[in-house]
Amino acid sequence: MWRTNKGLTESHAWDSRPPSWPTLKRGINFWGKDHRQIYLLGNPAIWYPSTLAIVTYVLFKVVAVLRWQRSCGDYSSVNFKRFDYEIGATVLGWAFHYFPFFLMARQLFLHHYLPALYFAIMAMAQIYDFGFHRIRSFGLRNTPAIGNTVAALFVVFAVVVFTLFAPLTYGNPWTQDKCKAVKLVDTWDFDCNTFHTSYEKYNTPLPLAFGDATSTSKMVGIPP
Repeated sequence: MWRTNKGLTESHAWDSRPPSWPTLKRGINFWGKDHRQIYLLGNPAIWYPSTLAIVTYVLFKVVAVLRWQRSCGDYSSVNFKRFDYEIGATVLGWAFHYFPFFLMARQLFLHHYLPALYFAIMAMAQIYDFGFHRIRSFGLRNTPAIGNTVAALFVVFAVVVFTLFAPLTYGNPWTQDKCKAVKLVDTWDFDCNTFHTSYEKYNTPLPLAFGDATSTSKMVGIPP
């Protein structure tokens, strides 16, 4: 396995490098047929806030270190100390799963960021917990209904965004206009012209299985 991965140094059409992963710069094309497409792309409603959570902690840590050097006494606060230690441990896990890829010369793809993404999402949830339920000075701790409402709205927002991109995930019928409406970044290189201009033109059902199509491994040759 080590020799195989080490040998994957040739360029690939859907290769992406680590600096582009936290900002979801591009995905991976897996399958396309009959005016449908399967394209690996994360949910922006989850992806971007999780990256923002990492950036938030890094900025917090920079300020905390500068204030610690000036003996500001911030670490005498239990919440300040636990915010640093608890979220810091999660961000450290993110870093261990992300930065080693900068040392790899092999082919890399967006899916290699997924383990780090889990930690970024956990950091996002931790920051939410501190902001709405643990830090008293924010004034939200005594009104949990506000935090619960924000969480519920965020979940609904994430589900709605997932639904908008679902045709790319499952290879379902889609229209060019709907595709262009959600193509927020130019580097998302799925082709909206692949799809029909209206749903009425999808007069044939999806095949029961994709067995008649060229398999992913043969079609795009994406290694592990």
